[in-house]
Amino acid sequence: MRRYYYRSPFGTILRWTLGTGALILFLTGLQWLFVKALPAILPFTVVGILVIAVVWSVHRLWE
Repeated sequence: MRRYYYRSPFGTILRWTLGTGALILFLTGLQWLFVKALPAILPFTVVGILVIAVVWSVHRLWE
């Protein structure tokens, strides 16, 4: 049987605080990605995919 050693609750509290802070920062970054970055990038991505599809189709027609 292992001996019980007293552990200060400071480490547990610190871990929970840092973990919660990291989770909040991660979710804030995710929110920024979906609210700010994605709407700015999405139109260019769609147009790029359409251009690639047209170029590929024309290339297939010329074969």
